[in-house]
Amino acid sequence: MCGRFTQTATSSELCELLEGLDLELDGLQPDYNVAPTQQIVAIINQPVLRAVRITWGVPAASGQGLHINARAETLREKPTFSEAFRTRRCLIPAGGFYEWQRCGRERIPWYFHLRSAEQGYFAGIWFGAGDQRGAVIVTTEANELVRSVHDRMPVILPRAHCRAWLENTENPCRLRPLLVPYSAADMLGYRVSRRVNILRNKDLSCIRPEEPPKELF
Repeated sequence: MCGRFTQTATSSELCELLEGLDLELDGLQPDYNVAPTQQIVAIINQPVLRAVRITWGVPAASGQGLHINARAETLREKPTFSEAFRTRRCLIPAGGFYEWQRCGRERIPWYFHLRSAEQGYFAGIWFGAGDQRGAVIVTTEANELVRSVHDRMPVILPRAHCRAWLENTENPCRLRPLLVPYSAADMLGYRVSRRVNILRNKDLSCIRPEEPPKELF
């Protein structure tokens, strides 16, 4: 799953990604410790390409708990997510994401990001309308780099595929080939401070390495 990530994209980076993007947001500030139920930035395509603020997470149909992730393997079949997969896909800009490694009773935080240090764009789906919109992050099996820490990771879309994910389509199944692990060779991962465990800590120190980055060549 993905339970924390960073959002550091600037307005210019978002507009560079998608020509014609309607940027409704002012004063974007970096957040190095984004958690569920928070307002995040997402790019949607209704009725035009727009960057909007949206809540991370949607209430479960049972009324108990919160969906923050959706498995890529069951997007089409699971009633909770199938309609949104067909009609309400979104991009969630992310500088990187955290996962926790279990070592006995300890849970050690790791941070993963693109080797290029560019923004990543998570595949997402969204629900609701207006101020009641919520989004979940689509996850897939972990690549070779992330797998040593966790068995799942967000679907990170290459820039060349971002517009395709947002475009209206009668057959969303053609998008399934996009829902694969990002290349491990193009990512870095490293241990970070337990400061990230405390939600009020949202500054750059959350992603400061505690050991040299781990990478695959």
